[in-house]
Amino acid sequence: MVGKQIRIEVEGMTCGGCASKVTSALQRDARVSSAIVDFATRTGVVEGDLTREEIGVIISSVGYKLAAELDASVSSNHFEPNKYGPEVQKLIPAAALAIPVVVLAMGPWHVDHGDWWQFVLTTLFLVWPARSFFIRTFKQLQHGFVTMDTLVSIGMGSAWLASLVMMQTDSMHLYFESSVMIGFFVMLGKALEDQARRKSIGDVDRLVKLRPRTIWRATQGRSPEEIPLADAKIGDHLYLRPGDMLALDAVVVEGSVSFDESVITGESVPVIRRPGDPVPSGAVNASSVGVTLRITRIGNDTTVEQIIRLIEDARLSRPPIQKIADRVSAVFVPIVMILSVLTGIGWWYFGGSDINTALMRGLSVLVVACPCALGLATPVAWVAGLGRAARAGVLVRSYEALETLKNADAIVFDKTGTLTYGRPTVVRVNKMAKDGRNDVVTDVRKKNPVITTDETMAATISALSHSSHPLSRAVSHWIKENYDVSAAPLSKLQEERAGEGVRCELLTPRREILRFGKLGFVTSQAVPAWCDAESSGHMLVAVSMDGSPVLLFELEDVVRNDVKDALARLADRGLDLHVASGDRPHVVEELAKNLKGITSFQGSMTPVSKRDFVVSLQKSGKIIAFVGDGINDAPALAAADVGISLGTGTDVAAHSAGLVLQKSGISTLVDAIELSRRITKIIHENFFWAFFYNVAAIPVAMAGLVTPMWASAAMALSSLSVVTNALRLRRYRL
Repeated sequence: MVGKQIRIEVEGMTCGGCASKVTSALQRDARVSSAIVDFATRTGVVEGDLTREEIGVIISSVGYKLAAELDASVSSNHFEPNKYGPEVQKLIPAAALAIPVVVLAMGPWHVDHGDWWQFVLTTLFLVWPARSFFIRTFKQLQHGFVTMDTLVSIGMGSAWLASLVMMQTDSMHLYFESSVMIGFFVMLGKALEDQARRKSIGDVDRLVKLRPRTIWRATQGRSPEEIPLADAKIGDHLYLRPGDMLALDAVVVEGSVSFDESVITGESVPVIRRPGDPVPSGAVNASSVGVTLRITRIGNDTTVEQIIRLIEDARLSRPPIQKIADRVSAVFVPIVMILSVLTGIGWWYFGGSDINTALMRGLSVLVVACPCALGLATPVAWVAGLGRAARAGVLVRSYEALETLKNADAIVFDKTGTLTYGRPTVVRVNKMAKDGRNDVVTDVRKKNPVITTDETMAATISALSHSSHPLSRAVSHWIKENYDVSAAPLSKLQEERAGEGVRCELLTPRREILRFGKLGFVTSQAVPAWCDAESSGHMLVAVSMDGSPVLLFELEDVVRNDVKDALARLADRGLDLHVASGDRPHVVEELAKNLKGITSFQGSMTPVSKRDFVVSLQKSGKIIAFVGDGINDAPALAAADVGISLGTGTDVAAHSAGLVLQKSGISTLVDAIELSRRITKIIHENFFWAFFYNVAAIPVAMAGLVTPMWASAAMALSSLSVVTNALRLRRYRL
């Protein structure tokens, strides 16, 4: 059963065990096909045949609450990183009640009726700021499970009850201060942890915070009018004022202006966009003049929405080590409760201690254990790592992709649009006579005069409207600049073969079939010898009419500025570097000779042969990463151990990839490898220290070396330590 997908936010979770319980409750419902809830972000995704209200009922049944659904463009989890959350707000009344109790209990002075004042203040503490612990514990016990809330509630309640009993015997040994400080330290740790968590998530959620809610629609002959974002339609023209952020994907209609695209790509240098250039949502008009654009994508299809959705999905990806933590957390609390009881009995029965001392020893064990640190260790580091990667221009789909990249042995690169700019330019045009001779040659570099009208060029421009390949765009641009194509005939697409070309039927009386693409796809006739002799280093695309070649275009592409340095750095790391391209072997060889570190290169490759090349490398026992940006790269991206797409590429390529590099160029790939190693290192460090803390702290408490008050402080610090360690990723310099 597969139903609709609903994103949720859950309130009231205090540890990884809580998230596991909510997930289990959802998965047990027959209407739910899949469900996952993440503790670090307090969010989840539920898929099934049920409504949001019905999901809320299930979550409420296990003691938690579904957050209210906000405006579609803003999730309640998307907060200002520096604003104070509810955990911090609870600290004010908690401190106001807890501090006087500690002063009365531990101060060197005597206060009349001090024990009763402690009782009143502690009772108020338990029924006001700390009541949520007891409410959640009660609901959880009703459903037969225990969490960290259970440990804290039993600790506070037992210390309060024991002190109340001792008051009746006029005992001087009261433990009201332990009761309030257990709760206060836990709340303090939660508040600090919540603020740190907000900072770790804030790197990504600034995308949501910055999105405009309205746009200025431009209508010919009228002043721009401000309309809600929801009213925008594809094809509408909008006016972007200086300093405004683009809310939707669009192309420039009028004007050439600079855009700051750092929110999307992480690139701080503004880029100039001219008429016809695409501009992603999230870009800011960095010029002093306004610009008119035409909307091309709206809603969930825009660049910003896709990035947000991709990152939110990635947050719910669980590293393998987290599964171990989840299994440990599931049995942790019951084991701690058993150890607490055994400790109290041991000190009283075998150790000869009085009942009060034995009780405090047992409470210390109960409080010192921290399943919260285990539950937080991995997800908070993962979320912080995702935020840092996004700032560097690296979008990660899953933890598996990131960890695989760290272990990669070889990287296979596509050429056009990956190692080169993907903006080839026409340098030579050959118009062939019917006998295959080179009839008319236009050497673009020598600025030879060209004919202003031509039926073949007009027909070609019609066919090129069906292709988004960089070579198609380059030829189309050249024809439009040099020929009058206003009378271009209509055409009907019959076939688009990835990596080969397009076949169209011209809707003219003669109904000719026009092919554009590689020579082998365009015609079965023998290729003239001068094609290779005169253009060994050029990319070639041809046009045929009813099987007869009529045009041959020679193009050049420029290697990206960052490629040489990036490949050298990758080679220095011991990675094998390969180039797999659909271009002719001569072109690929010329490129490889000028780049350091290329282990091998292949030309004239189809999408299938690229995939087969990746598989052949995998069979040799190597872990393979593939970097590409086009539709023809999708099979290889899917077959590789980790696929990496450039953000400037096609949607198909991005959907087939495990990572997306948002910056233009492959230098970000080096950063991605660095980040993959750093993120996995921090995750394993967090897991180790959280596990080590519990293994070490419980025996110390059983030995009677800490009081319940200081045990609660240690528990709070353990959670805070893993969050603080994860935040190092935000400051990591690449």
